[in-house]
Amino acid sequence: MQFKQFLIMLTIAASSVGSMAGAHADDAAALQSIVERASPSIVIVRVVMKTTGTQGADRETKADMTGVVVDRSGLVMMSNMMFAYARVSALMGRNVGQTEGFKTYPTEMTTLFDQDDKPYPTTLVATDSKLDIAFVKVEGLGAKKLVPVEFNHGGAGAVGQEVVAVSRLHKGFDYAPYFMTSRICGAVLKPKKAFMVEGGLESLGLPVFSLSGEPLGVLTTLESGVKEEALIEGMMFHNFTQQIIGGKGGYIQTFILPAQTVYGVVSQAKLKAAETKTKK
Repeated sequence: MQFKQFLIMLTIAASSVGSMAGAHADDAAALQSIVERASPSIVIVRVVMKTTGTQGADRETKADMTGVVVDRSGLVMMSNMMFAYARVSALMGRNVGQTEGFKTYPTEMTTLFDQDDKPYPTTLVATDSKLDIAFVKVEGLGAKKLVPVEFNHGGAGAVGQEVVAVSRLHKGFDYAPYFMTSRICGAVLKPKKAFMVEGGLESLGLPVFSLSGEPLGVLTTLESGVKEEALIEGMMFHNFTQQIIGGKGGYIQTFILPAQTVYGVVSQAKLKAAETKTKK
């Protein structure tokens, strides 16, 4: 190879490396921007749950859940898992008979906002077991201004698209915000139009964004409508085959509920919250 050709190839290689470094820098800046914009909307909901049942003594459970502000009035959306004991048990493979006689309900809830140590009293106002999302209303906000995620300005997802979610660590790490990335790997039309995502997102009840920062929807699970026995048998077979072929499949499939669908559900929850306030 002549020396001149070698110099040309070296220049091209250096240019390619520089372009890749620039692309990575752009990605890092975009991700940092998403975290900075979304984190004020991501809150911690402290929940005290009481479980009563016929098969044992009552017990109390405390948990810090993540939620997202969806309205300036103090409406927060979160996963319904904490409030749906029977459904969680079903997803874990237990039959209906094992959950009969049990009742789970919140006895105390408070909400913590970004860089604010004051806990605000909170009330459960609506749940949707089919979409696995719940809504709570934060009270006593006074002059505090909230930053909601507005799903009416959301984008449309597509198979193959990279997505980002923002959540918070637990109290031991000062509830620090962090991001997770994944990719839309499929789409379903039943029981609701939704997008499947690859494993890695652990942000049920929280918004999912495009790399440009548009909210694409909320990460959730869906109630398929399939008869429970068939569903459990299918999960068991799926788990067995994954073990045989060395895969990493899990029991629970997560979906992105599209932004426009979420916007409609939020609108209904706002009405429900207003009704609850009127009754008080």
